[in-house]
Amino acid sequence: MPPILKSVDLTKSYPYYRAYSWRWVRVLLGSLLIASWVFVASWLVIWSLIIHQAQSDQVENAVGGGVAFSLLLLLLILPVQVGARTVRKTLDTKWRRYHLAATKQAEADAIIKGQLGPVISVTKMAQKDAILFLAANPLNSTVLRLSEEAREIRDELERAKLQDKFVFHERGAVRPKDFSRTLIDLAPRFVHFSGHGGPSGAIYLEDDVGQAAPVSAKALRALFRATGGQVHCVLLNACYSRVQAEEIFKCVPYVIGMKKEIGDAAAIAFARGFYRGIGAGREVSNAFEIGVAEMLMYDLPEELTPDLLKR
Repeated sequence: MPPILKSVDLTKSYPYYRAYSWRWVRVLLGSLLIASWVFVASWLVIWSLIIHQAQSDQVENAVGGGVAFSLLLLLLILPVQVGARTVRKTLDTKWRRYHLAATKQAEADAIIKGQLGPVISVTKMAQKDAILFLAANPLNSTVLRLSEEAREIRDELERAKLQDKFVFHERGAVRPKDFSRTLIDLAPRFVHFSGHGGPSGAIYLEDDVGQAAPVSAKALRALFRATGGQVHCVLLNACYSRVQAEEIFKCVPYVIGMKKEIGDAAAIAFARGFYRGIGAGREVSNAFEIGVAEMLMYDLPEELTPDLLKR
C-alpha cells in the first residue's frame, strides 16, 4: 500500500489508487472465475455427448467416470471462487483503510497549516468562497434600498453557473465591531459594503443606538491589513468611497469605489451585474465591466462613477 498522502487534495489521489494499484490482480481473479465456469460448462456438454453416443454397456462406465471427473472439477473450482472472493474483500478493506488514514492525515495537515477551520471531510466538501454583504443605514441618514440590493445579489448567485462555489452572508445595521468580527469569523473572499460615504473619506456605520458612526479610510486600511489576508476583492458601494478604496488597495488586490455620489438604482444595477460575472467564474476586471454594462442597459448615466483599483 502506498504511503499516507500528505496532500489535502485527495479527490484525485484516492481514485487513482483504487483504480490502478490492484488493477492486474483484479483482472487475473476475474479471468480465473470466468475460465472455470466456461470449463465446467464445456465439460457438461462433452459429457452429455459421450453418454448420448455410448452403447448401452458403456453407459454405466461413462456415467461413473463423468461423476468422478465432475466432483474433481468442483473440488478445484470452489476453492478458486472462495479465494477470489476473499482476496477481493481484503482489497476493498485495504482501500477503505487507506482512504480513512489518508483523509485524517490530510485534515490534520490542513489544520496545522491553517488551511482548514472546523474539521470537515476534505474529500467530500470543497471549500466555498464566502461573499460578505455588509449594510448600514443610520437613522439620521437618507433611507437607502439596501435590502433590495442584497436580494438582487442573492438572486444572481443562486442562478449562477458556479452557485455551489459561493456562500452568501448578509449583515445589516453593521457597527464597527460587527465589521471586524465578521471579517475574522467568516474569512470572506469578497467583501461588499453598501451604505453611506462622505467626501471626508469616511463610510458611515451605525452605533449602538442606530446613529451614524463614521469610520475613516485609515481605520479601514488597518482593519483589512490585520484581519483580511484572505480577502480578494472589496466593493464599496457608497458615495465618495474612492478615497477609502485607495487606502484598502494597499493590502487587498482588487478594490472598487465610487468617485462621487451614486443613486440607488445605479448602485443596485452595478452590484447585480458585477456578481452575475463573479457567479459565472469571470475575473474581477471582467465582472466590473459587466456591472458597468448593466448600468448602461438600464439607461443609468453613472457608468463612470465606479472605479476599479487592481494590481
